[in-house]
Amino acid sequence: MKFSIAESNESPVPKISIVPSRTSGENVGRIPAHASKSVDVAALASVTLG
Repeated sequence: MKFSIAESNESPVPKISIVPSRTSGENVGRIPAHASKSVDVAALASVTLG
């Protein structure tokens, strides 16, 4: 799975879209350091609950 984070100037909350990838071991769980902890946890939770 690859994480794609696009931040919008209109919204303070980063939008996360999870894109399935054949190379699942490539960028697993890689989240930019500037992302808030709550977003980090939410992303990981969504992947775990899948």
